[in-house]
Amino acid sequence: MRALATLLPFFCLFACIRIPQTTALDAGLPRILVDGYPLHVERVGSAQQPPLIVIHGGPGADMSYLRSLDALSDTYYIIYYDQRGTGLSAREDPSGHSLERFVADLDAVVDAHSGGRPLRMLGHSWGAMLLVAYAARHPQKVSHIVLAEPGMLDPEAAVDFITQLKASQTIGQLLGIVPALIGALAVETEDGYERGDYVMSRMVGSGKGPPYQCEGDVLPEGAFGRAGYASFRSMLGPVLDDPAAFQFRLATGIEDYRGKTLFLSTQCSFIGFDFQEHHHLHYFGSRAEHRLLKGQGHNMFTIRPEAALQEVREFLRR
Repeated sequence: MRALATLLPFFCLFACIRIPQTTALDAGLPRILVDGYPLHVERVGSAQQPPLIVIHGGPGADMSYLRSLDALSDTYYIIYYDQRGTGLSAREDPSGHSLERFVADLDAVVDAHSGGRPLRMLGHSWGAMLLVAYAARHPQKVSHIVLAEPGMLDPEAAVDFITQLKASQTIGQLLGIVPALIGALAVETEDGYERGDYVMSRMVGSGKGPPYQCEGDVLPEGAFGRAGYASFRSMLGPVLDDPAAFQFRLATGIEDYRGKTLFLSTQCSFIGFDFQEHHHLHYFGSRAEHRLLKGQGHNMFTIRPEAALQEVREFLRR
């Protein structure tokens, strides 16, 4: 790798890669301040409409892949945010990242948009995990939650998740990181996180087919704008190395949440309908609705999103 790094000036004779700047470097990006930290926030629709907060997955992904939800802005004021250290939110030392910090950030987004009223919220994957933790801690602030395939809400689900994920990995998938690592040598850097973020963006955006998608399904080019590698490693890295590191029970206290709940699960994802039924639905009992999206995979809002959007629209009306 050191030898390849010496070729960087040669690469840049042709093209240096620039990835999007964050709120730390681009003063024009919309944001809210959370204890002085500039959290990137985007809003779509009229502020006179009911708010809907959207929570992206990862940890370490960004809001970009969920922008099909803009279609709901005819009825709702859609609020997206890039979680701490991801997307276009500022980069920082991730040693201070924790579940409670991410819950507090989400609470700041809620308070900035709720007007003191309970809100509708939607989380995908890791974002659904975070939403469960939030609703369990702040049940009075939420009226509707859409949980799109949360990965793991307790240690038992974490073991099953990681075991199935590792069993599905192939040598070809592992080697797929090589072109991204080479490309990263040509990435211009200002905050010091760009090259890791470039590699992660390429890798999460390259997902196709099982275990997350249906056979033949491919994420569209540029589905992810700028992932946050350091945030991903700080939050999920230890669990990938050893699932026993996941000791959270995110649904503790969810019995105090009295709002409406929709689980959205897919046919092709390994954490789809059966996984959710086995590991997660029991926390919500008969209060939760569970919908199966046939012929769909985990990125239900990115690949052929129409069915998922229709389910969300109908649920939020209730």
